[in-house]
Amino acid sequence: EKRQYWLAKICGRIFDIFKKGNIIVDKDELRSELELY
Repeated sequence: EKRQYWLAKICGRIFDIFKKGNIIVDKDELRSELELY
């Protein structure tokens, strides 16, 4: 399902951010990804 894929992608992004120790999120990049759905 599209929603599950979307949730998995966001969780993966959040996990990557915490793994790098960088909590700053590029809001423009995130917004552009959200607009795809």
